[in-house]
Amino acid sequence: MRERASETAAFLLLLLGAAMAASSSTAAGMLVKNGVSPYTIVLPAADCELVFPPGETLIYAAEFLRDHVEKVTGARLPIVREGAAPGEAPAIWLGATRAARRAVGDPA
Repeated sequence: MRERASETAAFLLLLLGAAMAASSSTAAGMLVKNGVSPYTIVLPAADCELVFPPGETLIYAAEFLRDHVEKVTGARLPIVREGAAPGEAPAIWLGATRAARRAVGDPA
């Protein structure tokens, strides 16, 4: 179980780095300062299953990320679907959102 959590944590750290790099110009800012974060975790409108860990969805990844950011910093990031994303506010975009497609191109 501990190995699965370590592998998942490593995956999410890579995902976080990629998401912040593809985010708005505020990505250079701090994720959390003094226990407060302006960031929101944004998921695509439709959920999808992850390759790893098998059987889990992006909701699992978002909750895992949110919970670990909170454990380390005290800040609890909200999780929303992209239709409810807070406009120009900084965000961590997980999955195949419209923002991700704009940043890296649509593979379709």
